[in-house]
Amino acid sequence: MKDFIQLPAIVKEVNEIYSENLEKLVRNSNVQKNKISLEYLRELYKTDRDFFMKIVDELSLRGFSFFTDK
Repeated sequence: MKDFIQLPAIVKEVNEIYSENLEKLVRNSNVQKNKISLEYLRELYKTDRDFFMKIVDELSLRGFSFFTDK
């Protein structure tokens, strides 16, 4: 997985976080240990930018980190 979102160090598993927005992200993404694939977010950007912005804002506020190959 080249492009991913990394969970904050304080969070052991994605399931520890309760959030409707993040539940949708996790349900529709490839999750491996402490990494979440960016593919779903990319598709969401194309189809529903308002929801995309809500998810990105929440991830940023909760301390998630974004890593890309570019």
